Amino acid sequence: MNHQSRPAIGLDGVVAAQTRLSHVAGERGELIIAGEYVDDLAFDRDFEALATRLWALAKDEDVDADYVRAALGKSRVEAFARVPAVLSVTEGMPLVDGFRVAVAALRPSDELPPEIALLGAMPVMAAALVRRSEDQAVVEPDANASHAGDFCGCCAAPMLRRRRSPR
Repeated sequence: MNHQSRPAIGLDGVVAAQTRLSHVAGERGELIIAGEYVDDLAFDRDFEALATRLWALAKDEDVDADYVRAALGKSRVEAFARVPAVLSVTEGMPLVDGFRVAVAALRPSDELPPEIALLGAMPVMAAALVRRSEDQAVVEPDANASHAGDFCGCCAAPMLRRRRSPR
């Protein structure tokens, strides 16, 4: 008697990665991050609070939210100092290729953990490359702004950062 096994089809039963940070329930279309459904995360906290929670889970230790906010702001400012060199090297490249070069060229920070330095630098580089592609001047980040708000402000126009006067 010849026993031939049939090859498995798809990835059912295959563990691709294990993490405490997220869970995918594909059959139900659910993504759970840090113990919460991904659809609920944006309504409950800002980017910095979620980053703090994820880092605390990944490190299995307390992480201070104020530190994360300040460090991301510092990282954006440090990254901005590298923007002229990145724009020079990526001149003429398509936007996505320029972003790849910008991220690959990032250097470690002397004062910040690598994950914060990278996370802070990416939106600065992306915004600078987008602004250049639109023949607009790059916009300096605001270390005191929220991470997402600063990215939007650096991508759009500086006037978006000004407070609206009451009507």
